[in-house]
Amino acid sequence: MPPNLEEIQFNFRRAKEALDKMTQAQTGQDLRDAWEDFLIFYARTMGKLISAGKNASESKPWAYRLLAKSVKDDPGLFYLREARNVAEHGLTPFADFREPHVNVGGILVAECPVENVTIFPNGVNSKLDRSGALTLSASGGKVTNTNKPKSPLIKEVPASLNLKSVTNEDNGKTADVPKSLNGVHLKDDAPRTLAQAGIEAMEGFIAEYQGHF
Repeated sequence: MPPNLEEIQFNFRRAKEALDKMTQAQTGQDLRDAWEDFLIFYARTMGKLISAGKNASESKPWAYRLLAKSVKDDPGLFYLREARNVAEHGLTPFADFREPHVNVGGILVAECPVENVTIFPNGVNSKLDRSGALTLSASGGKVTNTNKPKSPLIKEVPASLNLKSVTNEDNGKTADVPKSLNGVHLKDDAPRTLAQAGIEAMEGFIAEYQGHF
């Protein structure tokens, strides 16, 4: 077995578990916890893989090439590295998180539980016009009760996590949300897309490391 492979694989498994948790997350806090765990364990996997590679003559040149990709040459890997640094050491949010909510035509946005709120054509709880009133209760981003379940005004919006550029406060480097990772174009800027690309790339890196022995 190549040196330190067991420790590398342990942290890689934790990164994959974090990606699974992102897929299952129901709240903004769950998403934040899962994304932060992914960044941390992905960075640990990368760091241990590079260190192990540098310590063996068979893989040393390869390890330095991977280090260069991680710290500057690959936009996706660079972003994951810097996002992890900001998550652990920064004082500003490293992504935008929002809890699930119910949006009723832009008139009412319910992020907290609401009970029997009545919405009229010209506003919430207005006494000026009672025709076409819509009443609803909502909790956790879901409508729990309404007199108009098929109303096109009602939209249940799931929890969301939006990536943004991150700046390392120690060296001033800014990493923009990447369009590619390890040469693979990302179809969108969703964090799950970036994380999945990172997982697939890491599987290849670990296989390359093993191939040197």
